[in-house]
Amino acid sequence: MDIIFVLLLIVLLQLRERTLNRNKLWLLPVLMLYTSISALGKMNHFQMIDLLTITALTLLGLIIGWIRGSLYRIRFDDQTQRLMKKGSVLTVVILLALIFAKVAVERMTISGNTEHLFSVIQTGFLFELFGSFSGRNLALWVRSGRLVKNDSMGE
Repeated sequence: MDIIFVLLLIVLLQLRERTLNRNKLWLLPVLMLYTSISALGKMNHFQMIDLLTITALTLLGLIIGWIRGSLYRIRFDDQTQRLMKKGSVLTVVILLALIFAKVAVERMTISGNTEHLFSVIQTGFLFELFGSFSGRNLALWVRSGRLVKNDSMGE
């Protein structure tokens, strides 16, 4: 029952219109990068295939994040003079699909003696999150920059 509440909360937060602060878009990716690198440092041994897996998951995260960021609705609110962003149903579907895929992969790797594989996958998912947040925020920054530029030219 708790998981349903969390999923419902995620859906509601994604579909709610929120203020977009362009100056703070870099904060979450930097924190995720720090967390990801910290997790990478805690791995006991590291092989080339692990690096390739983590790199692939980071690139996948960047692509998915850019797509999600491109799907957000961004507008300039004339009353408050602020940028506003709002997710769409497709952004929610992509986010939920990512969550379910991560849970499914982690459940599959838990069975058996796959401690190293589980460690690589967890670290890879942290880098995927970093890529996803970075791609989404970069897309939002580029799109909001165009909106601010067009709005300032219209005055």
